[in-house]
Amino acid sequence: MSLLVVYGQDSISVAPRADRVPWVGAIVLLVATLSIFFGKGMVPPLSGILVPFEIQATDVGGQMHIRWNARADDVARAENAALEVADGKKEYRFPVSRGVLSSGAIEYIRKADDVAATLVLYKDGRETERRTVRSVSAPGTH
Repeated sequence: MSLLVVYGQDSISVAPRADRVPWVGAIVLLVATLSIFFGKGMVPPLSGILVPFEIQATDVGGQMHIRWNARADDVARAENAALEVADGKKEYRFPVSRGVLSSGAIEYIRKADDVAATLVLYKDGRETERRTVRSVSAPGTH
């Protein structure tokens, strides 16, 4: 069924409203999808975790530069931390103060070619998170 509107001698045929509804729905869906895709950084996720806790390391002349995102939610909630290092066949554990944790970086002078460093976060005396990074250098380069 279509509507016929007559103005003087000219006539205009207008499609019924039911024919336009699917297009309106498709446009609304497209706009919503684009808003979610391009605006995802503006709306916090429902999971509550906004910034992930990640750790990285680089090696320069035998000195291992360990970095993490100091703004990560897990880091912000931590009261203190520890750096656990497996340096070749030896293992070490170093306390990490709240100030160092907030800086997002620490340096370790390696003794072996294969080093794994784990940053462990604590709150209320209990471990909350841990992340490990491993650095392997060519023999004799450190």
